[in-house]
Amino acid sequence: MLRGEGIRYTRDHLVGHVEANKGAVATGTDHYKFKMLFDGWLEATGRLREAGSLMGKIKNRQDREQVLGFYLLDTYRYQKKREEQVLAIVSRGKGTFDRYLECSKAWGSKLVKSVAASCPRTKKEVGERVHAQLDREKYDINFGIMYQIREWSGVRGMRWDQRPGREAVEKALIYLLASMMFDIGMRKSNICEGKAPEGKEGENKDSDEEDTRREDSHCQEVGHWEFLVEDPMEEEEWITGGPAIAKWLKTRDNEWVTMARSRYITSKASRNGKGRELSKQVAVVGRRTEVEAEFLNLLLDYLRWNQHESDTQPLMRRRKLTTEEIANSGRKAGVNAEKSIRCDDLVKQLKKLTREAGIRDSHASSGSFRKGNVSTGVLLGGTRIEEREKELEKIRMRGGKWVSRSKTTEAHYLNAKDNRGPLAMVASWEEALTTDKGFADWRRRQGARK
Repeated sequence: MLRGEGIRYTRDHLVGHVEANKGAVATGTDHYKFKMLFDGWLEATGRLREAGSLMGKIKNRQDREQVLGFYLLDTYRYQKKREEQVLAIVSRGKGTFDRYLECSKAWGSKLVKSVAASCPRTKKEVGERVHAQLDREKYDINFGIMYQIREWSGVRGMRWDQRPGREAVEKALIYLLASMMFDIGMRKSNICEGKAPEGKEGENKDSDEEDTRREDSHCQEVGHWEFLVEDPMEEEEWITGGPAIAKWLKTRDNEWVTMARSRYITSKASRNGKGRELSKQVAVVGRRTEVEAEFLNLLLDYLRWNQHESDTQPLMRRRKLTTEEIANSGRKAGVNAEKSIRCDDLVKQLKKLTREAGIRDSHASSGSFRKGNVSTGVLLGGTRIEEREKELEKIRMRGGKWVSRSKTTEAHYLNAKDNRGPLAMVASWEEALTTDKGFADWRRRQGARK
């Protein structure tokens, strides 16, 4: 019996527990979809009644292996799955069976492995696949493209104290989102909320389902940020994001905030497969260059304008507009509600700019910003990386404390004060625009279009 509740344990309790708590390291939706596909195939082939969901009624090992062999053969012949796609089906199948507490040993059998290994591509299929991969390859964002997004957003001439309208605010937030992804390298799920499950945007939701969705979300909250302020009349101090920084900014200028840093949760980097949280270096944004200071000022202007009332509010969710702000809005009609800026809004604009530049929009995605963060950072910071490695090697060899190529020194002992992203590696936008040619680099990389 479940302690204190008078409910008897059932298999559904176990399945429900696994389903709820494995979501941190696996995507429950993907496993559910596979279950529906597999059970649908069993039904279509007349096996579902005898075999049961996920073959739960089949107890004979050889019979289970044979059914899986038939399933893989069908995916090869009729769904045109090939090589690594079939192997991915085997991996997903094993995970799904484990998730729903069905025996998954058949997925690792010799029969299944043999069928999966015998699904090659033809020469024609290999060629088509290579060309399709080249057409879908995601290119990395550079300073030239960031500048175009900046100009489109209108943030350069925006006055937050003059009650900007809905369109102006949302464009500015899209550029702020682009800056975070390009300079810090955040994943979209670590900044923005996902799609609303049900109901209209901004609708008040007090249900347990909504509370659970927010609890499980990895989107960035204003409380994940903290700001170093230097008040001439007081000692410097750190102030957390949310109501605290909003109140402080009401009577002070942006220049008194010298640094901001973000601590955010990510399901990709917070677990190592054993369920253990890993510590991560905090991302810092300061005033080391004109370009970086512009990014910090945009963030501060938005926080002052938005006036978040709680540390747990999503960072990219703007408040309702006032009557004057609605009057300045690009769209005067419509419901005045809170609005969450999502990564799809940014990607939509990026793809539009990409098409206008004569490039396939399949080359542009949210991942382009993370690629740009890495590529641009390595390009501009290459010299510093070489110099740092030389100094680390000297330290490792001194007294024979570590082997010459030990990573322990950097991972556990080095205090990396030079914490900067691409926006802090160029002094101005004029210098930034000399490092690349914007979309012209993408056109050259794409080559001829058919």
